[in-house]
Amino acid sequence: MYLFSSEMRWFFHGELPDEVLDWFCEGHEYTQSSPREDQYLKLPDGDTVGVKMREGRFEIKVRRTDPRPIALSNAVIGYADDWVKWSSRDLGIDRLIRRTDAWESHEWITVRKERWLRWYGVSEVRPTSEPITMSRASGCGFELTAVRVDDDHWWTVSLEALGLPDEIPKVLQSTGSQVFSVRPFPQHLDRDTSFAYPKWLTRFAEVEGGRPR
Repeated sequence: MYLFSSEMRWFFHGELPDEVLDWFCEGHEYTQSSPREDQYLKLPDGDTVGVKMREGRFEIKVRRTDPRPIALSNAVIGYADDWVKWSSRDLGIDRLIRRTDAWESHEWITVRKERWLRWYGVSEVRPTSEPITMSRASGCGFELTAVRVDDDHWWTVSLEALGLPDEIPKVLQSTGSQVFSVRPFPQHLDRDTSFAYPKWLTRFAEVEGGRPR
């Protein structure tokens, strides 16, 4: 199955601040997922390709466009890029990967996540908040995630628009402008902290414990 997305994401080192979680949840419909573990393949200088195992599903994600700077408000600036993802639940792929030497090496990183999600469907140009149980064939997710690798804590906030490739960049920007317009986000979001998971993974040096640089 192929899935096209347009995304913006910011990463921060440390535990998720209470004021950020309160900002995200207060006055909004959202879902909180059960904690889960994803296995990511760390590729050298691999910020254009993501490979992971997620709950029995093998996923490959490839960047389709170079990151482009976008300002969603005076205090929210980051890089947006477009991706295409292929996924499969073929158990044969799962067994094959787990039998390779790479699976036992430090190239696979276990990332523990706890996620909060708000979903916005799209009506014409302006996004509208819709029930979280709706079909997500198109629209934009606004996500807050607490991330842990071993004992090292991070958190990330992101926007991910799904749908037709030519339409999702506009959906991403219009949704982002809406969600950040209500009240200021507790953390300054800038280009220095804006990148996707593949680039974040390259920040883990091949040294003791896989600690981030």
